[in-house]
Amino acid sequence: MKLFRNLLVIGTSLSLATASHAQVKVQTKPDHEIPYLKNEVGLEVGGNSLIYSAYYQRAIFRKNNIQFNVRIGGSFIPGIGNYTESNAAYRHLNVISYIVPNVLFFRKRHAWEIGLGANLFASFEKYSYKNNASDNYHENMQNYMLTPQIGYRAYLKNSKFYFRTAISTFFLVHSHDSAYEDVDVEPKVLPWGAVGFGYAFGKK
Repeated sequence: MKLFRNLLVIGTSLSLATASHAQVKVQTKPDHEIPYLKNEVGLEVGGNSLIYSAYYQRAIFRKNNIQFNVRIGGSFIPGIGNYTESNAAYRHLNVISYIVPNVLFFRKRHAWEIGLGANLFASFEKYSYKNNASDNYHENMQNYMLTPQIGYRAYLKNSKFYFRTAISTFFLVHSHDSAYEDVDVEPKVLPWGAVGFGYAFGKK
């Protein structure tokens, strides 16, 4: 009887200790947080390229839940009004590129983003005449812009994919035309936004 009592006391003590340890583990286990992933690729509608763009982002360093990054991206947009006739053709192409240093503030599976981008909008126009090549005409225009932005992203649970949205404003800094040198382009300020998704990979 005494042996049984001792075994019961020991068993009860072990059970309580195990339950207490498990409870401490559950209580102290942190919520899911995004690991330090050095690389990102993504697509967005709107954003720094106005209509759409693809981008690559590289993390520079991370301290606690604050991460510093540089994002580069761009897009190709065919011009409106391209045509081909029996003796003439017109082609128009827009090439947009950008770089955006930014900071991410992580909170569980979410992150806030602030950044300041520099954009180059290059427009190429070409008029071609089959019967009179001397009348062929080329014109290039470059618009340089700054784009401060604030964004939010949400990572899928237990996944490296994320949804991203942002608001930004385009500030025209300078415009140059190959035919007319400096030109006056409107608007000089354009509020804008973006939605998209991305994938992070490559741990430190």
